[in-house]
Amino acid sequence: RINKLKAKTITLKIRLEDFSTFTKTHTLIKATNFTDIIYKEAVKLYMDLNFQSKKMRLIGIKVSNLIDIDTVDTIFIDESDIKREKIHKVIEQLNKKFSTKIIGQASSYTEKSYLW
Repeated sequence: RINKLKAKTITLKIRLEDFSTFTKTHTLIKATNFTDIIYKEAVKLYMDLNFQSKKMRLIGIKVSNLIDIDTVDTIFIDESDIKREKIHKVIEQLNKKFSTKIIGQASSYTEKSYLW
């Protein structure tokens, strides 16, 4: 988002304790720079690999097939994307102003993460 780019492809890389490495890639229908969408796609890729019970040394997420944020890659305009973009911009402005993650999405918090 900082570089004003959107990604169309999400790649998950997992290295297990025995150093065996696996990657899984998914190309989206339309490019995004929304962290919640990238996160959800990465979780889907992780679940598809079915390594939940194995010990891991590395988990990496890569985005590729980058396009400029102003490039329209679909003929269908989604009103929810316009609203989501406004929300992301406000969150970024608040976090930049206060030099911290002062605000975020509720789904990123667990019961233990916000208890003092």
